[in-house]
Amino acid sequence: MGLIGNILRGIVLAVIIAVIAGLGGAMAAKFLCANGCAWAVPPADLVAQPAPGAGGGLTMAMLFGGLSALGLAIALIPQESVKSLATVFTAAIAFLAFLVWLPRAEAEAEPEPEPILEEPEVEPDPVAQVASCSTGEFQRAGNCVPCYVTDTVEEPAKLAFESIDTGAYWQYAKDDRVMMSGSGRTVGSAASYLASDTALCSAEALLVYGSASADGSRERNVRRARDRAENLAEAIRRACTGRASGLRIYALSLGQSEAPEDVPEDRALAVSLIQKLDTDAELSGSLILDELGYAVASGGLNAPLIERRERFPRPWAGPNGNSSALDVRARPMTSVRRLADGAPASCTADRQQGLDPRTSLRQ
Repeated sequence: MGLIGNILRGIVLAVIIAVIAGLGGAMAAKFLCANGCAWAVPPADLVAQPAPGAGGGLTMAMLFGGLSALGLAIALIPQESVKSLATVFTAAIAFLAFLVWLPRAEAEAEPEPEPILEEPEVEPDPVAQVASCSTGEFQRAGNCVPCYVTDTVEEPAKLAFESIDTGAYWQYAKDDRVMMSGSGRTVGSAASYLASDTALCSAEALLVYGSASADGSRERNVRRARDRAENLAEAIRRACTGRASGLRIYALSLGQSEAPEDVPEDRALAVSLIQKLDTDAELSGSLILDELGYAVASGGLNAPLIERRERFPRPWAGPNGNSSALDVRARPMTSVRRLADGAPASCTADRQQGLDPRTSLRQ
């Protein structure tokens, strides 16, 4: 075969091989990169660009493809084909076809930005205009309110009473002997025992009680009840000598019981400790009787004789030196002036100027 025959043979073989290689590359792109091959996108974009100097009518893929086909034909023209070069040009044609037919992943459409809705300007609610408040007032919730309010509360207690459980009672028809722990003893002995075994001598003050049972003459029993209270007070005073300083003892005689018959409970040996709650209060018989009545009304005193006070309804000979029945009544109410809730510092300006807006505790 001559030269022309070799050229024709090379050209025919080059066309056949180029077509097969191109189909192989295209099929590889369709099946192997059906979902897209990100690594092949840059070279695919490159070969899709126009060839330089070609005026836009020739792409880089066409240029490289034509050169590769020409090279393949030249490699196949000799009687002994240059197989290595033919393989290289065949692979180049297949790769170009792969890039040309490479599927591209559809770009997700960018979501359209939501329209920005401009909120209408809201006019602020009109603020109620309040005239300046007068002295002693402040603004709250759009109104002028007083800086101070007055509360009505129960008057605080001035004295507290605590009863001692002596477990003793006066012997029948006696004003100087008692029964304690099942045996008789003098009132002085009983007082000494109480002074050593209880808080008797450490109290601020004491209130001792005297009473008599229903048997016998009323006049004699009233006198005996008073003597019992005074004897008990004197016996405690002697027993607490050296144990207490300035101890004040008040005696209260309940008189004769109105029970139908004599019972030891009406002759109980009763003592109450007194504690001052109001340091400014002046301890006196009248104050003791008033506070005693308030304490009994509120249930704050459980002295044995006081619990049976309905048996002694007649006037009592009290520590104030007068005879009067115990006035059991609720503690009186009083008015207390205080700063109103939420009051500003300006409300206390009068105090800073030396004024005291508080009212008296007693109205």
